[in-house]
Amino acid sequence: MQLASKVVMVVVLFGCDPQPIPQAESERLTSVSAVSSVSASASASASARPAPASDPAPLRAFTKQQRTVDCGNYFGCAVQGEKLACFGMNQFGQLGKPATKYPRKGSAFVKVPSPVSVAVGLTHGCALTASGDVHCWGSSSEGALGDGVLSPPDVPSSRIVPPTKVAGLGGKAVDIDVGNSHSCAVLEDGGVACWGDNFADVLGVGAPSSAKPVRIAGVQGAVEVATSDELTCVRTAMGEVSCWGRGKSAPERMAGACARQLSISSGAVCAVDCAGTVSCWGDLPGYDNRSATPKVQPGFVDIEEIRGGLSHFIARDRAGRVVTWGGNDSGQIGNGKPASWEQAFADNPVTLSTSWQASAVCAGGIVARPDGRDYLRPSSFVDTGRSCAATTTGEVQCWGEPDLDYVPKAVELPK
Repeated sequence: MQLASKVVMVVVLFGCDPQPIPQAESERLTSVSAVSSVSASASASASARPAPASDPAPLRAFTKQQRTVDCGNYFGCAVQGEKLACFGMNQFGQLGKPATKYPRKGSAFVKVPSPVSVAVGLTHGCALTASGDVHCWGSSSEGALGDGVLSPPDVPSSRIVPPTKVAGLGGKAVDIDVGNSHSCAVLEDGGVACWGDNFADVLGVGAPSSAKPVRIAGVQGAVEVATSDELTCVRTAMGEVSCWGRGKSAPERMAGACARQLSISSGAVCAVDCAGTVSCWGDLPGYDNRSATPKVQPGFVDIEEIRGGLSHFIARDRAGRVVTWGGNDSGQIGNGKPASWEQAFADNPVTLSTSWQASAVCAGGIVARPDGRDYLRPSSFVDTGRSCAATTTGEVQCWGEPDLDYVPKAVELPK
């Protein structure tokens, strides 16, 4: 299989819709008196400048939408009431219990108190609790669990850890996301702390990997964080976006951005923008489809959520329909087996026909690293993809890896 293209870090502009946001939006909108900034200098400048008297309407802030389901190539997890249900393989303790032999699969409740959001990586997972704590479990490769122990690089089976509270965050967390081997949390004060493998400077510190949370300098007013193996981005309540990684250790603001929600694949960044459409930049799905600036993608309408996997994206619209776009070599698009591998790609977004409605979606996958470092995974898991959706009836439907399901299939959850 062909390797996915990598993200190109650029500073870009894309416009916000100046019209008032419709009340039907699922994210609650609240009035604010000043724009939160991702840089200290921008924040100081904004606070010193009075608002023009001719402003036609107050500024609006986008609140955070918790991630109630997330999936990687090996496993996935879903928040189910007061419990966290995980499913899939457990060769690295991803299900929150002692490791089992590959490729045996199963499901289990992970012992995390009052989970409200979950994020999974290659061999570890983290959950945000109602009290603002972060608990991580699974493989401790290069400090991804934030428990202070820095294991040897890319040896995920060497140390398996049950759910453990991350110490030293510097405050209560309000959002989390994890990459293949690093983790990040947005804090209550708008800062961001990250820990784990600092490959490509995704920790933003230009330093070696860290098994303890590291505060990212220059980030303020964040409400959401999105990660990939090589890139980390944050969004403020006003929709401003800042990213770092790919060798850039300091956050770079994308001036003029207006995003309601962010997600990153191996090659691109996509955002649900202020108009409810989807704007993307980087190496986008499709042949020779690169954009250095945010580009509105046709086929996405009234989108509430979008998530990026390896070379594909999966979105959920306001009616609970699932829209998929991109690579389909592992069945991650979900509309059936391609007639040939040459056709294993959805150049345009595909709306799935299902008997259920989605309440949340996720996308996952594994990509080979450009520096040649191995993840010690089975060779069949190189450059693959997976998609899942939590339904309004409490089920989880998945397709793609690891079983090459070309259409959604209900996952067996713990009882």
